[in-house]
Amino acid sequence: MIYLKWLRLFFNPVEFDLTTAAIPYLLVASAATSAYSSIQTGKAQQSAANEQARQAEAEGRTQQIERKRALIETMAMQNVGAAAQGRTISSISALQSEDVRRAGYDETLIQGGAAAKAQQYETAGKAAYTSGLLNAGSSLLSGATSMSKLKAPTTSSNWSSTADTYLRTGY
Repeated sequence: MIYLKWLRLFFNPVEFDLTTAAIPYLLVASAATSAYSSIQTGKAQQSAANEQARQAEAEGRTQQIERKRALIETMAMQNVGAAAQGRTISSISALQSEDVRRAGYDETLIQGGAAAKAQQYETAGKAAYTSGLLNAGSSLLSGATSMSKLKAPTTSSNWSSTADTYLRTGY
């Protein structure tokens, strides 16, 4: 019986508008949820960009290995060709030195390209995370602005007199 009296006291639509009372809490919850979501989105985008950066670096290492393998195959074919013609290895050493120099240059380009691509992904990830933080701040400010536009409840409602009556008399 007392429980029903408290329910009637707190949720009587004539004396107290629950919807109006809940609006500030809903605004705070909405702003907080939106801010959290923005931060998590930024983190997820940064994580994805970091993974792309790791993949770009791995791809660069793979290309370097392929270039070294191609150099070894070329030098082996040159050695076989020289031996078949009866020439010594020293007769083709200038050619092989040039091939080694070119391969080194190619590897430097491959490594630089992969590092630049990885850096772009990492920078994009940092920008995404920063954007998430800024969006979170914007959501919180928007929620605060919405809260400031709400009208303060008046104290002359039936709520206070009903509560006082119940507390004094128990009815």
